[in-house]
Amino acid sequence: MEATCIYVIAAGGIFTILFLLTLRPHFVQFIDYLVLWQSRYLTYPQILRRHSLLGPWTPAGFVLHTAYIAANVSCLEFWRLTTTK
Repeated sequence: MEATCIYVIAAGGIFTILFLLTLRPHFVQFIDYLVLWQSRYLTYPQILRRHSLLGPWTPAGFVLHTAYIAANVSCLEFWRLTTTK
């Protein structure tokens, strides 16, 4: 590798670090907004209130359980398709 390529890579790394350091306050504000939004719309409201058999369902819990069931069904279906060939 030539010396100029090494200098260009080092300069690019330094500029990238400086660019990321200037964006850090905006990134922190975005993360704070995202946490508040997630708490307001996904964690606190309940789809299904307290029930005798099922606990309270939040939108986040509903999405996680649905994704878990979908992943298990797709794995079972994939296993069934690969064993029949």
